[in-house]
Amino acid sequence: MNHHKFPTYRIRSLLLSLALLVCFSPAGAQSAEQGEFDLKQELEIQIKKAQEAEYRGYRELSRGSNSATDGVDNDLVTVEAGQANGKGTITWKPKEDCSVDRPCWSLKFSAPTDKDSQVTDFTDLDSLAKDTSFGFSWRKTMIKGSELDEFFEELDLLCADLSLAECDDATIATALETATDPTILERGQFIQSTARGASSVWFIDGTLSVNDYDFFGADEVKADTRKYGARIKLGYARVVGPARLSVAASLERSYEASKTMAQRCEPVGTTGALESCTTLPLGQPTRQDSPKLQVEYRRQTGSLVFSPLASYDFDQDISALELPFYFLRDSKGTFTGGFKVGWRSDKDEVAGSVFISKPLPFL
Repeated sequence: MNHHKFPTYRIRSLLLSLALLVCFSPAGAQSAEQGEFDLKQELEIQIKKAQEAEYRGYRELSRGSNSATDGVDNDLVTVEAGQANGKGTITWKPKEDCSVDRPCWSLKFSAPTDKDSQVTDFTDLDSLAKDTSFGFSWRKTMIKGSELDEFFEELDLLCADLSLAECDDATIATALETATDPTILERGQFIQSTARGASSVWFIDGTLSVNDYDFFGADEVKADTRKYGARIKLGYARVVGPARLSVAASLERSYEASKTMAQRCEPVGTTGALESCTTLPLGQPTRQDSPKLQVEYRRQTGSLVFSPLASYDFDQDISALELPFYFLRDSKGTFTGGFKVGWRSDKDEVAGSVFISKPLPFL
């Protein structure tokens, strides 16, 4: 068993306790006179017991127990691993569920799963595996520019001032109708205006991808290359009641395989009647840098969410409009799909489709 290093101050405390035991305990004095009391042995026993107790405390903390040590911050990081949609993913995130009173973040490391063995290898013998990607996200939610801690603190004080057993909107509104204390009225006005006002969220998302490409070079010989793509997105959203307006700017560097395909054939066998052919893109993949700006309005009305989105690609000078209607939900009741129509300036046509997406967040 690998114990944690035992603090020096605890060893000094044990030595003092043992010294008191020897000097002031009748049994201890008698043992000392008879030469039977082994201070070194007793010290080793006490240290071992303390180390085991400390180890048990760390084990309880690692399981999320709050009984190990009072006042210990258990907002630890968890690691999750699994396979889905043809990929294996390892995720780091806070142990506690993300909520609006603390920043929400996550780190992801993913790679394709082998179709035959159903095993995901994140590295090969000397480098990262093919098509590996890293991702991160961070979100911070606020209420009307104020930290939520301040809002909840004022809410607790207001309910205590009004002596309310139930601290809900309706009860607070009724109690404030007869309140006369200026401090209570001011605090109530702050709570009600904030609750009816706007929430806001800052968010950052990013990915780093490793992609391998096979192609025919200019010398008509098969070649391969590894390219690194990246994407970062910074945005701000403001929520008022059932509606949300968000603005986001993103910068993406990606690579696209050549659309011109070529085929190379070689004879098989001794007669030359059969050939083995390989079809690959002709030429190396081309790099694309895409700075974009997006503006989105999202509103929920009953069992329907509509979310018009306008975007502009500065590099390719392409404008796009999209209007999705969400009405399909998953088992948790979160919107995950529906019908959408879209338009792009480079194609100058309107197209519609049924779609399924990842769960739609409102914040």
